[in-house]
Amino acid sequence: MNKRELHRRAQFRVKEMRQLFRTWDFLQGHAIEDYDSLINKLFQLLNKGTDEEKLAAVLSTEFIVTYGISGYEINFEHYAEDLLDWWEERNL
Repeated sequence: MNKRELHRRAQFRVKEMRQLFRTWDFLQGHAIEDYDSLINKLFQLLNKGTDEEKLAAVLSTEFIVTYGISGYEINFEHYAEDLLDWWEERNL
């Protein structure tokens, strides 16, 4: 696969992850594009084979500390599981 094709696929994956974020209730009303730096971080972790616990910790830290979204009653483990399922479906 050439460099151009890799770039195109990466852009498509970012678009897909944005769509996944749009399904998450606690992000309703937020501009999804504001989370692109988090999306890049998540791609790096997923490419390294991270586990659900690590993803949940990163999601929690990023959304609460970096983006100021209240973590009260948000089950970040559930969202980490969604993210891993999404990743595995696309990387079989």
